[in-house]
Amino acid sequence: MGRKSMSRIILIFAAAAIPLVALGWFLFLLIQNPVDVLVESSKSSASAAGSSGKESVGAVVARNRVPRQFHGAHIGSDACRDCHSEISEKYATHPMSRSLALTKNASPLEDYTEHTRFRSIKSAFFTSILEYQIKRDETGVHHEELVFDEAGKQIGQLSLAAEYSVGSGRRGRSYLINHDGLLYMSPVTWYSHENCWDLSPAYSKDNQHFERRIVDGCVACHAGRTAWIPGSPDRFEKKPFHELSIGCERCHGPGETHVAVHKKSVAAGTVDEIINPGSFDPARMNELCFQCHLHGVGRVPHHGLNDFSFTPGDKLSDVWTILVEPSNSGTGEAATQGEQMMASKCFTGSKGQMTCIACHDPHSSPTPETQITFYNSRCQSCHEDSSSCSVPKAERIQTSPADSCIQCHMPRSKASNVPHTALTDHRILRKPAGDSTAKPGRRTLEVFDNKDGRISADEIKRARAILAVRNAEASSNQSQASTAIEDLRSWVAQFPEDITAAEALGTAYTLVYDLDSARTVMETGLKHSPNSEHLLLRLTLLCHDNGDLKAGIDYGIRLLKVNPWHFEYHGRLAHMLGQDGRTQEGIPYALRAAELGPWDFQIHGWLAEAYTLLGDRAKSQHHQQLFDKLRPVNR
Repeated sequence: MGRKSMSRIILIFAAAAIPLVALGWFLFLLIQNPVDVLVESSKSSASAAGSSGKESVGAVVARNRVPRQFHGAHIGSDACRDCHSEISEKYATHPMSRSLALTKNASPLEDYTEHTRFRSIKSAFFTSILEYQIKRDETGVHHEELVFDEAGKQIGQLSLAAEYSVGSGRRGRSYLINHDGLLYMSPVTWYSHENCWDLSPAYSKDNQHFERRIVDGCVACHAGRTAWIPGSPDRFEKKPFHELSIGCERCHGPGETHVAVHKKSVAAGTVDEIINPGSFDPARMNELCFQCHLHGVGRVPHHGLNDFSFTPGDKLSDVWTILVEPSNSGTGEAATQGEQMMASKCFTGSKGQMTCIACHDPHSSPTPETQITFYNSRCQSCHEDSSSCSVPKAERIQTSPADSCIQCHMPRSKASNVPHTALTDHRILRKPAGDSTAKPGRRTLEVFDNKDGRISADEIKRARAILAVRNAEASSNQSQASTAIEDLRSWVAQFPEDITAAEALGTAYTLVYDLDSARTVMETGLKHSPNSEHLLLRLTLLCHDNGDLKAGIDYGIRLLKVNPWHFEYHGRLAHMLGQDGRTQEGIPYALRAAELGPWDFQIHGWLAEAYTLLGDRAKSQHHQQLFDKLRPVNR
C-alpha cells in the first residue's frame, strides 16, 4: 500500500508521537497532581551528601541495609498457623489478608445475579455506546465490553476472564486480567458502599478499556509475594503470584529458618532470621507500613533495585527516592496516609514517636460494631477520655451521635481519584471542616527521609529528572523535558544499563524533537535489555513517525513477540506494513487489533481501504460501515 494511497486513511495514532502506554501508578498520580517543579540542580538538594561513582546507589545501600540479606526462603503464611493459630485467625479479619484473591474463590460480595450490566456514560464525541456485562459460571468470572451503534445494534464485543480480584471489598473490588504473566486492569469495578458495578477509578474520564497495564508498583502493594521476572519490569511468570494476599512474611521476613530453628531441623546455633517489628524504633516501624502507604507525588526505585526490593527493617530511602510536598499535609488522594499522619499534630506533638500501630492493630481489624469503641480507646490512651474534649458532648453528638472521635477529627471524604468511595483523613485535624488542602502557586518537592544523606545527590537528580519527564509527557511540557535532559544524559553515560533512565532520556529527546538522539539512547538501552517492552514500543513509534519503515516494522514484530495482547501494537504494525506496500501482510495484524479493540474506529478505516486495494469490495464495505458507526461525531 503506497504512501499516497494511505494518506487518505484515518491514520492510526497520528495525533501523538509517543502515546502514554502503561506508565503505571506513578504517572497516574502525576497526571492527577501536576507539580510545577520536579527538576532541581544538585545545589537545591544540598542535604543529600555524597556523589555517585561507577557503583550505583542500589549497590551502595544494599551493603548498609538492615536486615542484611536473608538466607532462608519464603515459605508462605500457611506455615505459621501451627504455632500462631490465634494470631492467624485474628489476621483473617484484617483487610490486608484479603488484598488479592482468585476471583472465583473470593468471599461473596458482588451481585452476580440481577444487576450485572451497566452502560458507560454517553460520550459527546461518539454516537457508539459502550455497555459492560459481568458473567459468572463454573469456569470463573468474565467481564464483557459490548459496543452498540446509534440504533442500538451490537457491533462489537470483547470478553475476558477476570482472574484476580483486588481489594478486601470494604470499599470495593477491582479485577485483573492475566495474559500469561502480563497483567491488565478490567474497566469494571464493584463499589461496595453503593452495591453496584461501574467503571473502574478514573475510567469515566479516560476509559482505557482492557488496555491499562498493571505495573510493579501496583502489584507490590496488593500481593503477598509476586513471581516477578528479574530484569523485566511489569512482567511476571504465567502464574504471577506465589502468595496472593499480604501475608506474615511481608512484615516478618522469610520464615524458613525460623520454622527450622523451632523444629530443631537445622544445626545448633543457626540464627533465627525472623523479624519482630516490635523491636524497631518508631521511624523504622512506620516505614514498614509506609512501603505501601506513602507514595508522595512520585517515587522511583534506585538504579539496581525495584518495587519488590523492600524487606522488613529497610528504610524507604534504601529502595526509593520519594518526592513529597514540603508541608507533608496530603491532599485527600489515595495512598497518602503516611504523609497525612506525619503532618498531624498528634505525630509532631509526639516528636516522631507516634507509629501507625498506635491506632491500628496490625493483626486484626475491628468489626463495624466495635469500631467506634476501639478507636475511641486509642485516642483516649493519649487524651485521657472524652471529657477532655473542648467541645461539649451535646454539640459533639450533633456531628457524631455515637460520640466518635474519628468521625469528628478524621472524617471520610470523597477521594478525587476513586469514584464511589471515601478516604479517612489521617491529618487528625482539630476542626476538619475549616481546613483547606489547596496549595496554590509553585511547589518545589522535597526528598522524603534523606536527612542522613543516604541517597546521593546524583541519584536524587536522576529520580527528579525521570519523574519530570513523565510529567512533561503527560502535559506536553517541552521546557520541563529539556531541563531534565542534562541530568539524565550524564547519568546514562555512566550507567548505560539503567533502562529506566535511558527510556526517560529518550522520551525527553523525543519531546524536544531531537529524534536522532532519542533513537541512539534507546537503541543503546535495548542492547542491555533486548526484550524491554517500553523501549521496543518507543522505538517502533519513533521509527514509524520518522519514516524509517524497515526499522519500525522490525521493532514492531519484536514488540509483538514480547506482548501480543495490546491492540495498538497490532494496529501500528499493520499500518507500517501498509505504508511499505505489504498490505496483505498487514491484514492479520489489523484484524487482531479489531478483536482486541472493538470500539476503535481507526483500524476499521485502515481495513476498509486495505480491502479496497486488494479488490475485496464486500469486506471493504463491512469495515467502512463499522468505521462510520464508530468514528467521532463531525470528524
